[in-house]
Amino acid sequence: MKSVIKNIASASNFNVNGGQGANKPELTDEEIFGTATVDTTSEFARLFAESEKTPMPTNGQDQLVIGTYEGHGFVSYGRKYDGQLVEGELETANLVVGQKYHFLIVQQGLEDLVGSNTKVKGGSQFAQLSMFKGETRSAINHAYELNSVLTGKFKKISRKRNEKVSGAYVTLGEGLGKLDCFMPCTALVDTHGTDEFRANLLESFMESTDKGLDLKILSAEQGDRPVVGHPLALNRVKEVEQPDGSKKSVKIRDQKELFERVQIGQTYSGAVRNVADYGVFVDLGGISGLLHKSEVVGEDLSQFFTGKFVVVTVIKKSDGKIGLSVKRQEQAKFFAQLQVGAVLEGVVRNTAPTFGAFVTVHKGLRIDGLLHWREVDGMRPKVGDQVRVRVLGFDEKAGRISLSLRNVAPTSPAEGGNSQS
Repeated sequence: MKSVIKNIASASNFNVNGGQGANKPELTDEEIFGTATVDTTSEFARLFAESEKTPMPTNGQDQLVIGTYEGHGFVSYGRKYDGQLVEGELETANLVVGQKYHFLIVQQGLEDLVGSNTKVKGGSQFAQLSMFKGETRSAINHAYELNSVLTGKFKKISRKRNEKVSGAYVTLGEGLGKLDCFMPCTALVDTHGTDEFRANLLESFMESTDKGLDLKILSAEQGDRPVVGHPLALNRVKEVEQPDGSKKSVKIRDQKELFERVQIGQTYSGAVRNVADYGVFVDLGGISGLLHKSEVVGEDLSQFFTGKFVVVTVIKKSDGKIGLSVKRQEQAKFFAQLQVGAVLEGVVRNTAPTFGAFVTVHKGLRIDGLLHWREVDGMRPKVGDQVRVRVLGFDEKAGRISLSLRNVAPTSPAEGGNSQS
């Protein structure tokens, strides 16, 4: 095209600096346009046909687009698609004219824009767009690609037309950027049960997540509502190679294979299947484990019921059996907050004449520390005595705490200390 313009300028004796050039002999059309001229008619037809093929986002719901802000609340995206920000975002979004942003189509196929006399012309389509929801949806897509976790809030239980519980709606994002996502029951704990079981599972999950919940993005297809699940849910899906070389995701149903997949030390989400006098049977998703009452804080089993959502840690595996604990998680939190020099209140559980006393510093978690006799000035405490002790050191992995009675004020626990019951 530049050569064509150059030749045309030469043919008209026009100088690019604005003056007339020297007289030159006339050029033929072939010399001006070249021998390989472009068929502008067919080229225009091709470009027009391509523009007509530009896909129109289906229905608009949950469709993420990249658009350019044109000012006054108007956005352009694609060759013939225009939109307007939803009510409330023009004053708060602080968009810069000419900049590109992520937008989510809230409503599409409008005959005119809200509050505008402009009508659809030439096959154009108008849509209402949300920049805040677009940024949230972009974050969801990014988390899906990286297999990372986002924090959301429980909204409500979802029921089918026959009133059976199918899952729950949760929200991601804040303020005008809130987006509803769907979480099927099997994405919380991959298990099946009665309608009451599923309702109990979701309601107890909701009660345990008042301050927000961690969610893993399971599906983020364009035009569809994102599907989320619990990041601690046991992964029952594996890739199986097909005869044509492709891979297909299938659910693991074999008990032995599921048993091998469960790892000691890992934490999983589960649902209570049965409560016995000695413990609780928890479904981890196709395979169950025993939560013995000794691994429950305070050995209180009254808090459990069929369908209750629980988070458990695997502490042992043997002969196809899985041992679980909820107490270990609380113990980990206790040690994470513990500091050398902290003052704790406890009760002497046992004494050994040769080296010291065992002091229970957290009854519910059954955490004891050793008070060596060399760290006692004066009369030695007896079994049942309440004492205030200072932490000399601790080993979380071994569950050991070294204690002292020296330099402990006889008043309330010192700053930085903890008092556990």
